[in-house]
Parts: sequence; C-alpha cells; structure tokens
Amino acid sequence: MSRPDLMGMVRAIAGTARFAGWLERTHWRATELPDRADWMRSACVDLLDLLRIRRQVFGPVPSRGLLVANHLSYLDVLVLGASAPGTFVCKREVSSWPLIGSLLRQARTLFVDRSSRRDAARLASELGARSDDELVILFPEGTTSPGTEILPFHSALLGSLSQGGRSIQPAALGYRTAAGDAAERVSFCGESSFVPHLFHLLGRRDIEAKLVFGPPLIAQTDRKHLAKQLERLVRQLHEDRIAPWQCSPVPAKSAPLTGPSGAVPAT
Repeated sequence: MSRPDLMGMVRAIAGTARFAGWLERTHWRATELPDRADWMRSACVDLLDLLRIRRQVFGPVPSRGLLVANHLSYLDVLVLGASAPGTFVCKREVSSWPLIGSLLRQARTLFVDRSSRRDAARLASELGARSDDELVILFPEGTTSPGTEILPFHSALLGSLSQGGRSIQPAALGYRTAAGDAAERVSFCGESSFVPHLFHLLGRRDIEAKLVFGPPLIAQTDRKHLAKQLERLVRQLHEDRIAPWQCSPVPAKSAPLTGPSGAVPAT
C-alpha cells in the first residue's frame, strides 16, 4: 500500500471515530430542540466540519417558499441544510440510509415513492401549503448526476406550486477537489454504494462545495412550463457560476473561508 493510500485510510478511520462521537453528542438534540430549522443547520454544519468540506455560498438565501436545485450527492443535503435549512423532499429509499436517513427523518423530511403517481400527487398537494410558511427544498432532476450538466427537470411535484403566485427560487451547486476528481469520487451516482463512498470522503481533506442562489420568481404558469423554466434558470447558474469554478485550481488555503464549514456571506 502506498503512503498516500495509507494516510487516506488513517484519516478515514479517524473520521469514522469522529462521526461516532458526533452521533453520541447530538442524538438528544433532535428531540429536545423545538426549532427544527436551527437543529438542521447546526447538524449540517457539524457534519461538514467532520467531513472537512469547505463551502462557499452566494446569492439571496431564502427562508420560505420553494427552493429547487440540481442534485449530485447526499452531500447536497448538508450544504443546503447548513446554508438554508428547510424541509427536504427526497425519495423514500433515502429514509433507510445510515447517517443521512436519520438526519432527514429527524428534520421532518417529506419522503415520496417516485414509482407511485398517487403518492406523487399526494405530496404535490401538500407542498403548496408547506411552502407558504416554510422553506421546501426539491431536487426536480429526480436523481443524482456527476455534476457536469443539468438533467431534465420533472414536473410531477410542481402541480400545486405552478399557480397562485408562490415564490420559487433556483439554486445551483457543485464540488471540486485538488485532485480534480469530484465528478467521479464526490458525486454519488451510478453504481456507487453508500458506505464505501462515505468512508472514502472521510479520508479526504480537499473537497470544496459552492452554492449559488438565484433570484426568486413568482410561479404563474402550468407545471410543465414551470419545470422547463426552472431547469433553464438552474442550468444558467451552473454554466455561469459553477462550471468555471469547478475547472479552476483549488487553492492551498481557500480564502476567505474561515474553516471546514465556513461560508462567505451571501452577496
């Protein structure tokens, strides 16, 4: 085994120990803290610290309405939850995943069976009422991608949000590493298995995340046109703000970040 591989394994083992300690410290907070948004933000910041992932956040951060973003990995939940905590909409299978599943269940995530039209219709009707009072976060691509492009947006969950003047905000996010392998090793897609993927991330120290919020829009169209409009806006944010950043080298010290989970102020 080469020295870099050995060091990575040592860091992964140490990271696993830190994660076990995090679970022990924060388990009680999920039930005792009345404000779930505050708990979600704190938990996500803690986990980003544990994973040594630095983040940069730009744009107007929403507090209510619907937020739609591209989807690359379970890490998206941590980056978004640390920046704009809200109620996530996720596929039902995620609820049984270690770590992320527990976090999302405690944060009152809305789980949907994407294979069931009836379940999608049920959830779509609920999203409208939820987004009036809180922030609801949706990944309309319906699956993860390597992050090199934006996949087509699905419209099934946008029905109750496409009319009535509700606020919807696009966002784009991405990752980069010093090794330039974010698409292959940070994104969670294809045939990746959760535990080996997480173990690999625990051994790294070179991951950066960037999240860009676009300006909100008021929905005044049918769900299919709305899906296309949001897809276009997220793709534009990705092309303008994420893709060039992903191609640039990772600096040794990522100023102006203040720590592994530090974020620059929104602008």
